[in-house]
Amino acid sequence: MTTTNRGQQPTMARTLALAACLLAARSAQAQSVEAPSRENFLRREGHTVAVLGEHLYIEGGELSQMADGRRVGSWSEPTNTTLAIPLAKSWTTRDVAFESIPHGDDAPYTRMGALWAGTDNKTLYGWGGTNPFNVINEGSIKTRLRVFTKSSDGAAAGTWRNEPPDPNILRTQVGASTSCNGAGLAMSGIGSLWSDSRVPPRYGYRDVLATTRAVQGLVIYSMDSRTWSNETQDESSGFRVPFGPRRRAGVDDGAAVCLGGGGGEKVGTNGRGVAFFLGGTQGEVVEGKNPQPIDFGVVNLYDVATRTMHSQTTTGDRPEGTVAGHCAVVAGGGSRGSYEIFVSGGRGRSPGEVYILTVPGFRWFKAPQGAVDDSDRWRHRCAVAGRGGRQMIAVGGLPSRAQDPFGSRDPWANGLKVLDMTSLTWGDSYNADAPAYEAPEMVRKWYSESYPGRDAFKWDRDDTKALFAQMPAITNSSGGSSSQPQDESKPGGSSTSSSVPLGAIIGGAVGGVVALAAVAAAVWWFCFRRRKQAQQDPQDHESSAGETSAALGQAHAAMWENKAGGTGAGYGDNKPPLAEAHSEVSPSVLGGTSPSMLENTSPSMLDAGSPRVYHEMSGDMYHGHEMPSPPPALEMPTHEARPQELGPGPGVKFDSFPQR
Repeated sequence: MTTTNRGQQPTMARTLALAACLLAARSAQAQSVEAPSRENFLRREGHTVAVLGEHLYIEGGELSQMADGRRVGSWSEPTNTTLAIPLAKSWTTRDVAFESIPHGDDAPYTRMGALWAGTDNKTLYGWGGTNPFNVINEGSIKTRLRVFTKSSDGAAAGTWRNEPPDPNILRTQVGASTSCNGAGLAMSGIGSLWSDSRVPPRYGYRDVLATTRAVQGLVIYSMDSRTWSNETQDESSGFRVPFGPRRRAGVDDGAAVCLGGGGGEKVGTNGRGVAFFLGGTQGEVVEGKNPQPIDFGVVNLYDVATRTMHSQTTTGDRPEGTVAGHCAVVAGGGSRGSYEIFVSGGRGRSPGEVYILTVPGFRWFKAPQGAVDDSDRWRHRCAVAGRGGRQMIAVGGLPSRAQDPFGSRDPWANGLKVLDMTSLTWGDSYNADAPAYEAPEMVRKWYSESYPGRDAFKWDRDDTKALFAQMPAITNSSGGSSSQPQDESKPGGSSTSSSVPLGAIIGGAVGGVVALAAVAAAVWWFCFRRRKQAQQDPQDHESSAGETSAALGQAHAAMWENKAGGTGAGYGDNKPPLAEAHSEVSPSVLGGTSPSMLENTSPSMLDAGSPRVYHEMSGDMYHGHEMPSPPPALEMPTHEARPQELGPGPGVKFDSFPQR
């Protein structure tokens, strides 16, 4: 009799349980539709969005909905079509028309992946992700790059096809991704059985459903050469600065945007663009325990041409505490000379809580709280839309604190909301003919009055400054330049050069003399009256002085009182029911082991002289704990090799940052 290895052969009970879950899921899917009516729509999550031509595309994820007055299923249902929203005409969130585009055959269900827009304005690239709940994920067994091509310039429709990726690159989820001038970037994320079936056997995991592993490094896909590269981002590969509190290039539920490109503006080396990675958390290597927030006081940016990571200190009213599962977009650029990065919502936060980072000033602003009908939304996705680039469309998302986040009706009609990024007002209407984007008034005022200019600005490094050297001088709505503004460090600011009309100078001088005379008269009157009152009634004078002192003390205390602020609470359990019911699944059932996926990467599509780097698996974010505050400062890491943990096999190179 032949014995069976428990880790290689599934039991009959386990196989039947998996089949039952799959049949139940398909039964519920039969009742659902990909684009439910506004009355039936409940929630959408796990999707990605991108603008291509005159349409906003919504890809992947899952949704919950009603049918015949009852909720469909007990959790959520996966989507297997791409939705497109028209941008050439105006609409409201209540009457917007969704166009459904079938995925076609051999298309995996995916959630929490990356969606990159091509520079040709007709191609989308879908990469990574994991399975929607209740669906066994073929995408994790047969990893592939999904490519969508529009059928014509004005139409939304098109076709999807599969392309094989580099076999050395692992498929991940919930990282931070953006497309940047022909390069698709995906920073870090989580690897597990549900994202890539090669993860558990590679690292010797027995409890393959429960164990996840953080991914370190940056995956880059060249849309022109159709080649892949991996960057662990250690000191030898240009990663000269710590990335987050754990000092490794890893992030869960972060966001990324690209500055430069599209409008002819030159940002980054050779104008190839600069990617910003914002927020998220870093957990421990295995299972993501003790997640730490990535501080917004220092932002990490990646120069696409030189393949180097930079960091820059920021000032202003930045997001505090943990910001994860937020969305971010960038607006501006062009001849006006600045970009604004808008960050909305996140776990335990209202989507109306919007922060703005302006570049090259690297200053944060907090927008006035917007009326968005809810106080808790994360994993929504956002995109800039409209000819003028003025509107941000937010799509979907879940309440992070709810025990059944898919069970409540979304207060946003069809799961959509629109932010005017100039007036900083939220609404339910999209205007295809909205005026061109202009920086919010608070940003324009700061550049006019307080920005010291690019040369005088305090840069962390000269080569970071050089990334923005080709940007035009900052101009305001009146057409003036802020290259010689007031010094923010001095009260009220002081101009470094005079461009004030002579009449204004004379008027100011005369006004100053009059003001000094008035002050002198007031002082004389106060002293004379005080001496007279003291002579008449000393007791009353002492009482009045005490009351005045107490009032001043209370006012001073109120002025300098530190207001307590929370970091956000935990969130609902989003673990798929399938993972709760089973503790082991044989790797052989899900595709078995694959050749080593951590060998040398394919040649980079970038500079030939760049060093070859490697991709390494390293935490998870599925822990609803309140995150501790980050340390006030980060020391540069030492270059010390980490032992090869969990038997990575020969030829694997790890990054140089100590794991904490």
